[in-house]
Amino acid sequence: PHLQRASCLALKYSLVVVMNMLDIKACSSASDPLCPPDGRYQFNTEVAFDETGGLLAVYHKTHLAFERPELDSPATPEVVFFDTSFGVRFGLVVCFDLEFSHPFRDLYAMGVRDFPFSSWWVNGPPMHNAVMVQQAKSRLWNITVLAANVGEPYSSGGGIYMSGEVLASLYDPSQRVTAALVANVTQDQAPAASAAARDLKADAASGTDSSFFGKPYECAMPFANGTCVAVAAAPGAVLTVHVEDRGVDCYLQAVVAAAAAAAPV
Repeated sequence: PHLQRASCLALKYSLVVVMNMLDIKACSSASDPLCPPDGRYQFNTEVAFDETGGLLAVYHKTHLAFERPELDSPATPEVVFFDTSFGVRFGLVVCFDLEFSHPFRDLYAMGVRDFPFSSWWVNGPPMHNAVMVQQAKSRLWNITVLAANVGEPYSSGGGIYMSGEVLASLYDPSQRVTAALVANVTQDQAPAASAAARDLKADAASGTDSSFFGKPYECAMPFANGTCVAVAAAPGAVLTVHVEDRGVDCYLQAVVAAAAAAAPV
């Protein structure tokens, strides 16, 4: 019913529609050693329809956050984009994917600069709010992000961002609220500064052995030289980082915990 409704809405209003859903695929342990015990994969999935209601693309989320063990990651990470009748190529990523260099880095290398983004973000103020991360990604890579969130108080935050500029946004952690955001987005983005360094070196962490939910955590938001910086410091030491990018100055201070031998910054 959800797929049919999305397809019909796209056809009725001549829109390109992108939506998030659950995709279930049957499997057999006889032919697939990774097949779950219940004989099926369950994927967090993004689908896109064109103006005729036809299916444009299907993407299964790579980086799971709190979905395990109910949901699965594809055995081979997917890189999915689609081209539209109005000349824009969109790349598909879902929620926690935004924190990693793959598949985002691959899509960027393919010329994708526009990203519809479905999310159930868990806000962690003051450093990890949804709108903050969405705008930062847009500014860092000089891209357009069209972000939709679920609208619960703890996960509020969505917007339309072009090269870091906020064209429209919604953030209200005090109540459950949803809204349709509308903005005019052009296709005249300038080439991103240091694009090669930002792209190809995005996960070049300097020897740290960090992990998140059991998987290697890649640096998706490098500093100006395109790398993540690991700083070894004594417990109690205060680390100060200053980053300047296209006229924006950012400062961060952190105190090394007693149990930490090295802190990724």
